[in-house]
Amino acid sequence: MIYLFIISLIPLIISVYDQYFSSIISNEYLYVILFAIEFLVVGIVATSVVIPELTMRQTINNFFVVVVFSVLFSLASVVCADKYLVIDIQSCVLILSIFTLIVSILAIFRKSDSNDNDNLTVDTSSKTTVYLILLLCVLSIIGMTIEPFTNLPLWEGLCIPFIFFLPGYYAINAILPYIDELSTMERSGVAIFTSLIITSIVGLIVFELTGVLDMVITSIIMIILTFIVVVIYMVHVRSIPLNKRYSHRATNNILMAVTIIVLISLVATGIYFTFVGTTTDTSENTLPNATLETSGINKTSDADGYVSFEYGEELTVDMNVTNYDEAGDYVVRVEVVNDTTNRVLNEYPITLGENESQIISTNLTMSSGQKDIRFVLYDAQNQPVVIRHLYANVSE
Repeated sequence: MIYLFIISLIPLIISVYDQYFSSIISNEYLYVILFAIEFLVVGIVATSVVIPELTMRQTINNFFVVVVFSVLFSLASVVCADKYLVIDIQSCVLILSIFTLIVSILAIFRKSDSNDNDNLTVDTSSKTTVYLILLLCVLSIIGMTIEPFTNLPLWEGLCIPFIFFLPGYYAINAILPYIDELSTMERSGVAIFTSLIITSIVGLIVFELTGVLDMVITSIIMIILTFIVVVIYMVHVRSIPLNKRYSHRATNNILMAVTIIVLISLVATGIYFTFVGTTTDTSENTLPNATLETSGINKTSDADGYVSFEYGEELTVDMNVTNYDEAGDYVVRVEVVNDTTNRVLNEYPITLGENESQIISTNLTMSSGQKDIRFVLYDAQNQPVVIRHLYANVSE
């Protein structure tokens, strides 16, 4: 189940970071393949949730049950995409991936409980927890270093288990792996003390090398150290029988819950910044380093803020971009957003020197319906600097 869980992460990552993968293969074929993968995986893991005592081979042999669950979750993803996002193959893959991840986690717990029922004297949840902690390390690195997750200070929460508990906990369990060597309370105390000592040493080294106490760098180093310690723990204890190896079910459950919370937080952040946006709506959204002014819309808005147009009406809008910072690259995009569409109409890359201005003209042909036409100035990091809105109501 762990392997299926990891496989289900791949379509989710590609869906969120579509712009980085679109050059590898045609989007149409790429998302068809990803949807097929998720279709198969969600059916298998859902069957494992319902019948946890089956082996993987037995689960796959229940082909009819697998297909039924695959179809049900696929239809649910289409319905959710139509209701909350845009009904296209990318949105369906994204939502189906989320369903698969959730069901995979349930399957892991069900499998663990089924194994426990076979031998109540052995706690097998520790193996699942170790794999999830390795996943937590990877997710935390992603949340601290990769956009769009860095748009929020997620590291402040992601670093807590690595600073206060995890490296010391698995270090002491690797050194004293047998169940009767230390009590849970003693192990927890040593884990917290050891983790804080390691964090202090790492922080001092970072301070000596950089001249500042950068907690983000310190946290990333602690995550890497934790990953290494957990791998050493796995290698060291694999020869020790489960009934003699130390494992504490409550601690394992808490650590698994933390991993699930982190995963949900990262997925929610990625979806928000991918499909909703990173800036708030304001008619005076300007920063000191650049401005964007629009002209040529010689109509007044109604009480609801919409400007009326006729179907097929032509409109030329002039966009005046001024750069007050040192020379840099910008991109002006004309985007349209309505109930069914979120796309870029025109894109104009420009380079401006300090205190330099440039006027860009764009031609629009109005299609029917209400829409938000956005004139957005992006900086070199592809972050929106200025947004201007034209709320259009086009009648046929």
